Amino acid sequence: MNKFVKIILTAGVLLIAYGFLCKATNIRFFWESSALGWDLGFIGVLFLLAQQQKKRKSIGKNTVLIKVGIGLLVFILVIQVVLSIVVSNSDAYIAAKNYLLKNDSLKNELGNINGFGLIPTGGMSVSSDSAGEEGNAQINIIIKGSKKFKAVTIFLEKEKKTNWEVKSVE
Repeated sequence: MNKFVKIILTAGVLLIAYGFLCKATNIRFFWESSALGWDLGFIGVLFLLAQQQKKRKSIGKNTVLIKVGIGLLVFILVIQVVLSIVVSNSDAYIAAKNYLLKNDSLKNELGNINGFGLIPTGGMSVSSDSAGEEGNAQINIIIKGSKKFKAVTIFLEKEKKTNWEVKSVE
């Protein structure tokens, strides 16, 4: 394992640990670190597997399982990036943010809402026909308030010819 891979893996582990520490002790700086740490960890393992593939290939050993691992990690990273982009640009995410900005109980608990986390996660299911769109969404987001931060899961629904509506926040 070369120095570059060690640095990436170490940074990933440190970011994951820092993310959990932030949430456990309510440190209000860089709550997104655990998500970025996982990504760095995946990238580090990807580089590690690429190095192993090169070594095994140079001595004539089978590299099929390593290639499968590399393909799987690349697939996971690509899906993760695509989903983050899709979720953060969706009407459901916009409706969720607007709801959270207007929610008085969250304002009392967190203080003035200053922003949201960098990487929203979750899932959406939308179907459409000639009568319109319908669907549901579950979005995980970090809310940054002036008093404290909080990670929440927001459940939304959309019926035909209506806008996204928040059903619950956990």
